[in-house]
Amino acid sequence: MWVPLVIRLSCSQSSSITQILKCSFEMVKTERPGSPYSVISRAKLEVQGKPRKVVFKTYRRINDTTATKVAQRTYREVVGWVMLASSPSRCDNINQFHGVWFTDSKLIPEAIPGIPSIVTDYVKYGSLEYTAGQDFGLRLDIVRQLANGLSFMHSLNAIHGDIKPDNFRINEDGIVKIIDLGLSREETIEHTGLTTTIHPSYLFLAPELIIPDEDDVSMSVTKASDVYAFSMTALQVGVQIMLPTMAY
Repeated sequence: MWVPLVIRLSCSQSSSITQILKCSFEMVKTERPGSPYSVISRAKLEVQGKPRKVVFKTYRRINDTTATKVAQRTYREVVGWVMLASSPSRCDNINQFHGVWFTDSKLIPEAIPGIPSIVTDYVKYGSLEYTAGQDFGLRLDIVRQLANGLSFMHSLNAIHGDIKPDNFRINEDGIVKIIDLGLSREETIEHTGLTTTIHPSYLFLAPELIIPDEDDVSMSVTKASDVYAFSMTALQVGVQIMLPTMAY
């Protein structure tokens, strides 16, 4: 089938959409059907005659009161992708963003009308799957690449907010790709409080984000909290210290 795919989004307030293409689209399968907040759907996309394996990330409706917050979260993630994609410099360790698609509920029943799916490259291997049983040198290189991707984000004053093994994957060439910007934000933008309803994993959360300060005010994510999450991820992926099992 043919679907309109909105691409090349701009951070400019005067022009938020600069190009719309028609792309050949074939839904392959849906992954992570049990995820409480999103559905990841694999697809084949043909753009200008070139085939591409992609994934569509669609935030699901939890109940009727969550639609506004889901819309805010989707917008914030799209802004994060656009900021990285529009940077004059590039980083191989950030996944390729293709745009957004206003989802057909017949294809993705969990979709909320009017809230788009986020389209990025399909990346084959999960980080723990890829590194299991591998030698320390390879695992160290995976951690190094993750650090490079996070450093690139921080150089643009972008904060990831949810670094953990589930949020980066490795492609068939052994290249790390940060794949999820669901809690990302600009350092200069006030925290929106969405994490009060959609939590990052507590295992990878800096203590200051869990324990309120003396005025009983919770902290916002920062570059420092990203570094803490990275260090916990490095322990699990690089050193293969298995952290206590907790709900994600």
